[in-house]
Amino acid sequence: MDARGPARAGAPSFQIDPDSYALVTIPRSLEASARVAIAGLYQPFFVEWTDAGIVLVARAAEWERVAGRFPGSVAQAGFRLISLGLPVEGLPAERDADSSGPQAPPDLPGLLRQLAERGIRARPLRSFYRDHLLVAAADLAAAAAALSAGESTAGESSPGTPTTTG
Repeated sequence: MDARGPARAGAPSFQIDPDSYALVTIPRSLEASARVAIAGLYQPFFVEWTDAGIVLVARAAEWERVAGRFPGSVAQAGFRLISLGLPVEGLPAERDADSSGPQAPPDLPGLLRQLAERGIRARPLRSFYRDHLLVAAADLAAAAAALSAGESTAGESSPGTPTTTG
């Protein structure tokens, strides 16, 4: 499967990260240790402090390296990351090695509805310049096909077309 979309004009464009990801909830009682460990991870992807605990999305190999420090953590492996976004002329660009240019926000609610209608659960991960979807590895091909179809933008007032990221 090609890691980049879209398959047809007007469909969302996206990139699939080749690595496997883990979704982890670390108990709040381990917050001090978690902060130190997360700072030492190579590119921790997403961290959220919630009442239920510290939610971490990281490359599975990175989590495995530090998992022993966090008894009571609940880790779910087998996820893949899809990065979304659309280059738009005239918007200020964030320029770095991972940027393909200015980005317009995708219609994330529309994309999530489209995936849910196909029985695909996706966890949205929002960032400043791009949105991302965390999907089960078993659903990756179906999610990519759904995004390539571009159906979520039909009839939307602000079609957010996902793009390629690095």
